[in-house]
Amino acid sequence: MTLRAWLVLFAGIAAVAGSMVIMLFAPTSEHWRSQSPDGAFTAIAHTQPIYSLNAVMPGQGSDKPGRVTVYRGSQSCGSAWVPMVWMASDLRWEVDTRPRRAEIKLAATWNLDDCTVEIVSNR
Repeated sequence: MTLRAWLVLFAGIAAVAGSMVIMLFAPTSEHWRSQSPDGAFTAIAHTQPIYSLNAVMPGQGSDKPGRVTVYRGSQSCGSAWVPMVWMASDLRWEVDTRPRRAEIKLAATWNLDDCTVEIVSNR
């Protein structure tokens, strides 16, 4: 093979490997979704596909870390990291108060009227 053929082959392998690494670490796997009682907001928990490669006991798939994002329509009101995505199911909607709020204890509180998030704990 010529030098040019080797370079093209190497570049192709590097591109495929690089895109595989990016796909493993991108937070694209939706794990959980909830809509507010008034239907105006949606919370979605995402995990990184890399954590699916870790061996876990049956029933502990939601012990992997993730990110919870609250949306007003298509607008993001911010996201918060949770050490285990099952914590997203503890999200409490408070749409009868002023300001309207959503909260995951020990993780984050969203002010739904301002569409902002206050992070309680960091990674």
